[in-house]
Amino acid sequence: MSEDLPLSKKGVPEGIFAKKEMVSHANRWQNLACCEFSDKALLIVNYLRGSGFFFWMTFATLDARLQTLHHHSVDAQNYHLRGSSLTIEGILYHYASITPECPYIPEGMLLDPSDTPYGLVLVAERKQTRKPVAILGFQAENTAITIVRLQGARKAYRELTPLDWERVLVEPVIAIAQETGFSHAAFYPAGRAADLDEKNEDTLHRRYNQTAVRCGFQWDDHAQLYIKCFHNRIPEA
Repeated sequence: MSEDLPLSKKGVPEGIFAKKEMVSHANRWQNLACCEFSDKALLIVNYLRGSGFFFWMTFATLDARLQTLHHHSVDAQNYHLRGSSLTIEGILYHYASITPECPYIPEGMLLDPSDTPYGLVLVAERKQTRKPVAILGFQAENTAITIVRLQGARKAYRELTPLDWERVLVEPVIAIAQETGFSHAAFYPAGRAADLDEKNEDTLHRRYNQTAVRCGFQWDDHAQLYIKCFHNRIPEA
């Protein structure tokens, strides 16, 4: 992780506001390396889904898959907004992940790790400076993951404007949830999302409701959530 974001003297990435209970995780940031996660591992997980180990393996696999995205480059050309007046030239994008074992709060974002224990951070590198520019926070319970936070950082206009950054974060989370055994994904609507730093209703509607629809979610009146079902789930025994 030390290659992702600069570390402070205390071992916590600079610009990160860590709570007291997070201090014990500080050394993990210096030693964390990408986990090997092979196709063989996925086959083992698929085999164990019929056993009592299903839920344990699902969450263990989720943590491992998220960690493989550390410093994973984003193909920004696929998400470049062609109509934008700004370009992505000179900007490199990559991911950093949040798991219960390694929680942190990127600078300029309001995030409660107890409410969003899992997450994916978009990091931009420009003029030899790296900074977190957007975050997706989600919960994982039983058979579903629920996206509850989708937020851009303050002072990240230059890095975010030319990029469809919402899809950059949502699409890999959906893919990971599907391949690690969750039956569906849910997406908070704008009226339920707790973006404390964004009061503009139109902005929230575009960020949550429209992004959910663009990523294949459908509104569910009963759940009052946007839902995306996966059809490759192996039935539990």
